[in-house]
Amino acid sequence: MQRHVDYAQRHGVDKDGGPARPFTDTGELTREQTSQFVDRAEPDRHSFRFIVSPEDGASLNLEGYTRALMQQMEQDLGTKLDWMAVAHHDTDNPHVHIIVRGVDDKGGDLVISRDYISNGMRERARELATRELGYRSDIDIYRSAAKEVTQERWTGLDASMLREQQSRESGLIHAGKVHADPFRNAQRQLRLQRLAILRDHGLATEQMPGRWKIHANAPEAMRAMAQERRLATELKPHIDAERSRRGLLADKDSLKAAPVQGVILDRGFADKLSGTEYIIVGGFDGQVHYATLSMHSERHMPERGRIGDTVELGTYTPPAATSADKNVLRRLKSGVYLPDAHLAEVKAWDPKRLPANATPESYIDAHVNRMEALASRGHVTKLPDGTFRVPADLLARLDGDPAIARDKNSFVRLDVKAQGSLNRQSQVIGRTFLDDQLAAGRLEQLKNTTIRTRTQMQLLDALEARADRLVDLQLAQRTPAGVRLKAGFDDELRDMERAMVQKHQVAGLLKPHLRAERSQSGRLADEKSLETSGPVQGVILDRGQADKRSGAEYVIVAGFDGQVHYATLSAPSERHLVERGQISDTVTLYSYTPPVATAADKNVLRRLQDEIYSPEAHLEEVKEWDPKRLPGNATPESYIEAHVRRMDALAHRGHVTKLEDGTFQVPADLVERVNADPTLSDPKRAFVRLDVLGKGPLPQQSQVIARTFLDEQLAAGRLEQMKGATSRTRTQAQFLEALEARTDRLVALRMAERTPVGVRLKAGFDEDMRGMELGEAQKRLASKYGQPVNLDVARRFQGTVEAIENLPSGPHAVIVQNGTFAVVPAKDGLQGQLGNTVAVQLAKGQSMNQSFQSVRIRFAAMDVLDKGKSLGLTRS
Repeated sequence: MQRHVDYAQRHGVDKDGGPARPFTDTGELTREQTSQFVDRAEPDRHSFRFIVSPEDGASLNLEGYTRALMQQMEQDLGTKLDWMAVAHHDTDNPHVHIIVRGVDDKGGDLVISRDYISNGMRERARELATRELGYRSDIDIYRSAAKEVTQERWTGLDASMLREQQSRESGLIHAGKVHADPFRNAQRQLRLQRLAILRDHGLATEQMPGRWKIHANAPEAMRAMAQERRLATELKPHIDAERSRRGLLADKDSLKAAPVQGVILDRGFADKLSGTEYIIVGGFDGQVHYATLSMHSERHMPERGRIGDTVELGTYTPPAATSADKNVLRRLKSGVYLPDAHLAEVKAWDPKRLPANATPESYIDAHVNRMEALASRGHVTKLPDGTFRVPADLLARLDGDPAIARDKNSFVRLDVKAQGSLNRQSQVIGRTFLDDQLAAGRLEQLKNTTIRTRTQMQLLDALEARADRLVDLQLAQRTPAGVRLKAGFDDELRDMERAMVQKHQVAGLLKPHLRAERSQSGRLADEKSLETSGPVQGVILDRGQADKRSGAEYVIVAGFDGQVHYATLSAPSERHLVERGQISDTVTLYSYTPPVATAADKNVLRRLQDEIYSPEAHLEEVKEWDPKRLPGNATPESYIEAHVRRMDALAHRGHVTKLEDGTFQVPADLVERVNADPTLSDPKRAFVRLDVLGKGPLPQQSQVIARTFLDEQLAAGRLEQMKGATSRTRTQAQFLEALEARTDRLVALRMAERTPVGVRLKAGFDEDMRGMELGEAQKRLASKYGQPVNLDVARRFQGTVEAIENLPSGPHAVIVQNGTFAVVPAKDGLQGQLGNTVAVQLAKGQSMNQSFQSVRIRFAAMDVLDKGKSLGLTRS
């Protein structure tokens, strides 16, 4: 929508060659009002775009004429229309671009029949023009036809004669009779002149004196002739400048056989009425190529190609399979698609997941219509109950169907291989189009070409410069056979690119923090450096977006080591946290390589019966789950299939054994075996991970009644180390003050004492602090939930999860039953059970007051009760 509006209101289309002036029924639109129209139209399922080109448009007030036409359309269609238009005066025939939103005045889909668009609207436009200008005079009609006699294109005069030919029984045009009426005789002369020109082109024949026949291929041939003439006109200056011997039309057929690579020399409008664009490419094959671009040609790119960009022209055919086909395949039950089950699922979705203006019913109707269409082609089978039997290889069948292949609309597609000049590409630190050309031996090929075009010379120069650059970077070497790229070229160049980008980015981001911290050292903390030098502990000073495309973020940490650290966080960096790190939080950064064992491995281990995993038993369990527990769009069947595929893969590596009945024999130490398998490990999987050690500013942490990061530092003698430092950064000074304040707090609580060698924590410190933390929480919650339960005594408690409380040591669940309640760590999925009934139990030998770093709670059983039915969620 935005691109079409941009085209319609481009500069230079006004009468005086000035900027466009968009308008609607209420007057001209400001830039802000035009943007608001685009925003309103963007969610619409469709829109209508018309070009109205009255024959004598220069004599009309096009704005008033358009408003009258749109008012008439509103009366015909019985609804108010939301539209905008722009009058174009930059062609021989002034015309109007009209854009109509695809919604009616009630918010429903606007429907306009093909017949109304093709005939009704045309007739209304003609009536309005006639009412405004009156009927055309004979002299106007003659002058219009006279202009078309010698034109090398398919004209209105040609079309009128062809209509006459098709309407006569003889199938011939009668042009021989001399008329007494001077006007009709003058028209006869024009027709004979035009027919003679068509005859000279081999497109018309005089069958007998005065009786002519226009050949069937005449319209297409004349259009091709017009295109060829326009092509020659457009290409000639570029062919001359390129010193090329020929220009070629790059269409779908030629590009399918051989894509074209080269540099954009020019682009413009092939048809100003429709907005169709052309592009001229100086090919690396030594030829100049002209291609007409459709609305789809550049839709896949964030930016369209610009003059000077390196591009590839090719043909693209959309895949035969649709998103509906893939949706259906994901929801098969024993090979059958159940529309009713799909509808029930979709009704539970957030409405935002549905396409614009779609209802659950219309969404499923679209899927059913698609299945019925495929059933008519024999790809699926419609069953008597309205369900469909769908083969698992449906996508492959569709791609191999010749009938569907014929129906697929291929088009010319343009891909930008590199932005900017070839010479600029030669110096880039990063993988470029030129590297691909060097690897393919293109430099040697061009050296051996005796006559080169301008673009080929530019490519040769750029390849030489690129080779020099890569040799300097020790990423390539010149050999007698040509340039040879180093083994591991891509990885090393990618690392260089990332390091360069990060260096510039890090320097700019760290500068103000280095000054504020009074630190002399800024450092990039990536997975490699953290693996080598160890974790970094400190306080978050800043965080923000590092890469818009990937969504990666950066974090700046003032380390307790006196340095300021910059780290890039990927999606998994904080995935394990309940709440990501915030500015002022105390954190640690370290290199983390995730274990090779997957969640599926652990799910399987929890369901072993005598070391046997039964997919069927697992499926029966999952079918009883609340569907919200399943990931994404998974069904119980697809969820279990993923587990089976994982077991098959591990059986292939000898870690499990697949039995004849489809079950698997799985060793109890599967996780350890998988994690120790060197063939499954991948060092590239390492990433920077962030753990939050303490929430909020350091002074706030010093007063907390709970085990804190500061307590660990006191126990490790960090207070004495910090006192011995001669100079400190701002964060180190705050850290020292927090340690002193924490010592005072613990001494006041009788949990520590100062000694000549430092601070000594009380024996049983962890359990006592944990007991104090829980006691404070229970005291605060008692007025709301009743009598607290001591799990150290009760060992097991069942109730409803009423709330999640964020205590200093982490989130805790409040489980309530009959005026009593327990506060337990919110682990093993407990956070997602608000409102559900659960049973929790202390593991044997465990205490509620043990260190918050150890596992305090194990779920011996956790049955989630929903509408009186157990969903069988078990934890062991």
